[in-house]
Amino acid sequence: MRQRVIGDGDDNDFVTGFEGSTTFVGLGGSDTYTLYWYGHRDRLIGNFGADEFKMDWFVWEDYGQLKALNAAIWFDGGPGRDRIEYKVIYEPTDTVIDLGRYGGTLNSVERIDFQVTDYQSRTASDASVTYDVSGTARSEDIIASFGHKNTADLTLVLNAGGGNDRIGITGGYYDRLVVNGGGGNDTMILNGLLRNGEKGEMTVRGGVGNDRIYYNDPGGVILGGAGRDTFLLSPLSGRDQGDATVYKGGKGSDTFVLFNGYFASGLGADIRDFRSNDRLVINDTIVSSMDAVTLIPSEKSHWVEYDPFSGILSVQGREAIKFRPGTIITEDQVDIVNGSAWNDMFFF
Repeated sequence: MRQRVIGDGDDNDFVTGFEGSTTFVGLGGSDTYTLYWYGHRDRLIGNFGADEFKMDWFVWEDYGQLKALNAAIWFDGGPGRDRIEYKVIYEPTDTVIDLGRYGGTLNSVERIDFQVTDYQSRTASDASVTYDVSGTARSEDIIASFGHKNTADLTLVLNAGGGNDRIGITGGYYDRLVVNGGGGNDTMILNGLLRNGEKGEMTVRGGVGNDRIYYNDPGGVILGGAGRDTFLLSPLSGRDQGDATVYKGGKGSDTFVLFNGYFASGLGADIRDFRSNDRLVINDTIVSSMDAVTLIPSEKSHWVEYDPFSGILSVQGREAIKFRPGTIITEDQVDIVNGSAWNDMFFF
């Protein structure tokens, strides 16, 4: 027999239990529904307000995969900006994950977000594992966190699709990583990824749109694509080892921000095809760092190099600005350097 639970019009927290099939009704306010069990077909009706439906985690193999997942979901958000969050655990074996197939009975849901992981999976890892994840044309959050099962050789390919996506890659360690943002103004946060900064393979593409890409480890290639992209470079650990990360902004006015940076010996960033309308911003970078950040303009006859060890910004081999150790640049001190005839602009 179906039970019925009705809210009081405020912000209610509903929790689906392990007994029976229940209809939860919010009478207004921003309600939260948390699904803990998939054996019954609960119905969640949000009515007015910004309602959220979250699952406690769905173990893909235990509960019968996609058919069981979609059968368990029945959510009508009602008026307001409503959201559903899928949280799914996959086993450490080769897996194709099509987020566009996640569904159920959904009405009046404005945003759908995803978390996919192998954390707390039940089986031992295969020696070599590839996760192939595809997003949708909607704007969505995608958090992928794999490599928690001591996989010897790990590959993640993530194609986010269209929309203004927010992409988070965690876990590790990855031997190969490919992330394609697709169309839209995407935000990507990539932390602690490659198993080996010298041997690991990583390619991140922002795609068309005004993207923001944050990365704080050595190695790999990061491509902005068309649009006004922003790159946040922050190698936080002096213990990191690996090759310099290669950055290419692509078409559009791009901004490269160095912040809270400690460039250890053998590390750095190679910013290539730096154009006249691009910017370099340096904030809170340790001056005594051991390696250089190199800018290579799009015109081969011109180059720029900033060496945080000496505090020198040089253009065509000639000193342009030298910061003495311990120099502090405040917000009201802004130096603009006309780097060459090609008008390379640097803001500090």
